[in-house]
Amino acid sequence: MPNWNPDQLRAITSRNKNVIVSASAGAGKTTVLIERLVRRVLDDRIQIREILAMTFTEAAASEMKKRLADQLHHKLENTHDPLEQNYIQTQLSQLQNAYISTIHSFCLSIVQKYYYVLHLPHSRISTILDQNTVKLCAEQAMERAFANQYQKKDPVFLSLAQYFSARSESEESFRQIITGIASAASSQSDQQAYFQMIQASYGHFSSLTELPSSVQQNFFDAYQMIWETIMESTKELYQLIAVRYPKEEKKQAVIEKKIEALKLVKPCLDTQAYEAFRMNFINACRVILPTAPNRDDKTYGDLRKQIHEMEDSALADLHSEITLLKDLEAQSRDLDKLLEITKDYLQYFAEEKARAGGIDFDDMEHFALAILQADNGRIADRYRDQFKEIMVDEFQDSNDVQHTLVSLICKPDNVFRVGDIKQSIYGFRHAKPQLMKGLIEHAGEQDDIIYLRSNYRSKQMIVDFNNQLFDKLMNIKGFESSYASSDYVTTGAPAQQTHNKPICFHALDYTALKEEAGYAIHTNVCKASYIASKILELKQQDHRSWKDFVVLVRGNARKDDMKAALDEQNIPSFIDVKSGFYQSDAVQILLSFLRMCINPHDDIAMVSVLLSALGQRSSEDLAQAALLKAPNESYYTYYQKYPFEGFEILEEHIQEIYTKTLTEEILSIYEIQQFYQKQITLQDRTNLDLLYQIADQKEKQESLSISGFLKYVDEIADMETAEAIPIGSDDDVVRVMSIHQSKGLQFPVVFLWSNSQQPAIDFKEMVLIDNDLGLAMKHMELPQRFVRTTIPRIAMEQKKNREELEEEMRILYVALTRAQEEMHIVDYVKDEEKYQNDLSQSRIYQRGGYSSWILYAFLKEHSALFTYEHVIHMRSSIKNIQDKQQSMILPAYDYVNQSVHFQTASAAHQRDLSVLELCPVKKGADRGTALHELIANYEKLKDAKEIAGYQIQDQDRSEVQALYQNKLFLEALSLPNHYFEYSYTIKDKETILHGYIDFVAYNEKQAVIIDFKSDHNMDEKEYIVRYQDQLKQYKQAFQLMHPGLKIQIYIYSLKLAKMISLF
Repeated sequence: MPNWNPDQLRAITSRNKNVIVSASAGAGKTTVLIERLVRRVLDDRIQIREILAMTFTEAAASEMKKRLADQLHHKLENTHDPLEQNYIQTQLSQLQNAYISTIHSFCLSIVQKYYYVLHLPHSRISTILDQNTVKLCAEQAMERAFANQYQKKDPVFLSLAQYFSARSESEESFRQIITGIASAASSQSDQQAYFQMIQASYGHFSSLTELPSSVQQNFFDAYQMIWETIMESTKELYQLIAVRYPKEEKKQAVIEKKIEALKLVKPCLDTQAYEAFRMNFINACRVILPTAPNRDDKTYGDLRKQIHEMEDSALADLHSEITLLKDLEAQSRDLDKLLEITKDYLQYFAEEKARAGGIDFDDMEHFALAILQADNGRIADRYRDQFKEIMVDEFQDSNDVQHTLVSLICKPDNVFRVGDIKQSIYGFRHAKPQLMKGLIEHAGEQDDIIYLRSNYRSKQMIVDFNNQLFDKLMNIKGFESSYASSDYVTTGAPAQQTHNKPICFHALDYTALKEEAGYAIHTNVCKASYIASKILELKQQDHRSWKDFVVLVRGNARKDDMKAALDEQNIPSFIDVKSGFYQSDAVQILLSFLRMCINPHDDIAMVSVLLSALGQRSSEDLAQAALLKAPNESYYTYYQKYPFEGFEILEEHIQEIYTKTLTEEILSIYEIQQFYQKQITLQDRTNLDLLYQIADQKEKQESLSISGFLKYVDEIADMETAEAIPIGSDDDVVRVMSIHQSKGLQFPVVFLWSNSQQPAIDFKEMVLIDNDLGLAMKHMELPQRFVRTTIPRIAMEQKKNREELEEEMRILYVALTRAQEEMHIVDYVKDEEKYQNDLSQSRIYQRGGYSSWILYAFLKEHSALFTYEHVIHMRSSIKNIQDKQQSMILPAYDYVNQSVHFQTASAAHQRDLSVLELCPVKKGADRGTALHELIANYEKLKDAKEIAGYQIQDQDRSEVQALYQNKLFLEALSLPNHYFEYSYTIKDKETILHGYIDFVAYNEKQAVIIDFKSDHNMDEKEYIVRYQDQLKQYKQAFQLMHPGLKIQIYIYSLKLAKMISLF
């Protein structure tokens, strides 16, 4: 039993209240959530079917089910009370279908149960459209929406087309705006209310005060920020001239006059008197700042220039109130047309998805919401009566639709919400941390607000560093973010106070490093190389594993740089990229082969195949053929006349292409030149496995031919599709991931690829979209195309700018709270002197990036929590370390089995397929493959002399026969569900987990997994040491698919004729 701290215990035991738990990073949030769930079931006798627990990911839901199942099994094994045993067994039986899932899964369950309320066909709600199909539906819907407008020849629409582009044929920007409006509307629980809110900012207004209050507030906030930045910089300029040039009294007096003029602006902003503000600001700008007495004073000159540039920019947009209001009236008809097209698009999009015969994730939410609201909430009443406890994990990332859904089915006192506003980093998914903030700030009598302040993850120095940094960063006036006393974290375990190391900022000096290299090395290449070298050094110095290290990057672009640097220094790594599947080598080769078979005169496809491992021709061979063939002759025609050895294989596939199904052809291509078995990498094999599954799905669901499949791929090839994942979470490799991907994870040593600047938001688009403010358009005078800003535009730019900076603060918080033992920050630093100032609102808005925020907060303080290392050269030891490194192969399964289809033990109706070897070729692989095939098809193949090219020996038959006499194996075969060569593919967030299990058998209570090993010269202990990580991953995967089952894991050694139990 864990030793709960008082806050954790309160979160676990609070009853008859709406509980909101604000849990800082490393506070044991998940453990507390699961313990509360367990106690509600075991102590409070709330049955599992009476609990709704919603998580952010399927993995989190599966983990929750697994832990609950473990607790129930443990309780069952330690009780002798028949009534208690019966109750626990009842709960275990309910666990498989428990409402412990993601919000989307819960919504889907509502839709699939009550689809008839909305008159939806059952076949549609049973099919979840994949991402690429949804995108195709969206494109078709957009085509229809625009075709509809062109058919009407509406002058407002044609004017809008000209508004978005001077080239009438270019509709890209126009279409993107419609998509953006539709996306924002889809995140709202009431789309019509959202459209009405947008319209409220446009039309006839007599005064700026008649506009919505949110627009007014953000409008004046924008000028407040400008005023504060100019005032702060002007005062800083005065200090410079007073200290450096004390005798320049006239120039000092001019700056003082400027400051006094700026002071008159402030009351106008406070009272939101626009015309008075405009007049006083113009007057203040007329006071021209004096130049520096010393023309070489760059600091003074740059600051003066910065002030004047900011003034010029503000003055350019400081139009009269009358002009600004007239623009809003003129734009109202354009706005109405935009909303009309958006509504058409949403309708057509719904129709296209219906035509595709499925639903997407947005449909799940909105259909569920519509069902709950139908018939005066009749279905919602049923759920409200059913659920005695509703739990919401990661509440800070909920959106309006999800929050509304919970409010429809909850009681006044039965919702348990847990989250951390400081870790809300999914603004692009329309997450609204304001929902959690609002509930905390406006808590009522039925609300219990609990803060989990103890960190059990990080060392004391890391905890203290983050407390100090975010107290300075998140409490700056003008931002809605805050780091209150309740956010201050303490360590929860004594071990966190020992062996501490300060946070290290590695300040790279590019000039020095370039000189050392002797050439102009790219900055990203240099930074990546330094991080890789430092990882090597720390691994050797501290005797760490590779998996102790993670490199966090802000975006996916830097992953390639890190991959190249780690590969160069032979460091095993795993880098999960979110695109590139259809562009990967093996997939491209296979698709080219299919295209070649459909049209053998397609020279591009033919050459791609010939130069690959399938054709095995050299560039010289093809060059010779190009010289000898006729000018308009295809390579296919040429090689028909002058075939090379192996061309007959290609010809056979070309001639038989229309006699095979899609999946049959793909499997037969895998066999050419042992392409799948021996010619490609582990990553390529995993990608081809995924390609086969996609093809198999399309063939079964849509009866796609080979040509149809190629057309489908052509349509979606440019869309982001991640490569399949070839390694597991326990493999000993350095991870490189985005900060978003790292959320919820922890690592002993963290390297943050920091940045010295944050790109400003691109406000070039003519229309901006916001969930709270609606739409903001620039005004354009046609046909001259003169553009000026508008009131909603100024307001929205300010809001988006502020909110993005606030989210960047939270992203930095996530990054700096992943480390358990060491935190390293790496970036270039050009000017250390500027960081002697304090953090302020204006410096945040200057977008100096994570590095500037950290350095402003710590560089001048000489804190024991923070070390600053000026890096002017790579360490001399690195080269020696690198030379000692051997080329490493990523850990992979030694004998992952090979069938594409599930196969029962009897194999009575199994379709004969050639065996696909999914592991690197090594000595003994042929024997292992053959023995696995013999085990899976024993009755059929027990007398075979050769399997998969391997000559079966008498000893082999004896070893397999002994397996079929093993009592445990025979018991497993008797279970109702048993499979050899069990393939699994599970989606976890955006990641696909994939693998093959030799043998699995299960019923409703338990499962048995057996891995067959044919290794010789290994004892029982060696088997366990070598294969336990592989088997652990099998267990984790199967647990995700079948939560609640008690799983037993075994290795069966054919050599030892022994079943070895692992866990």
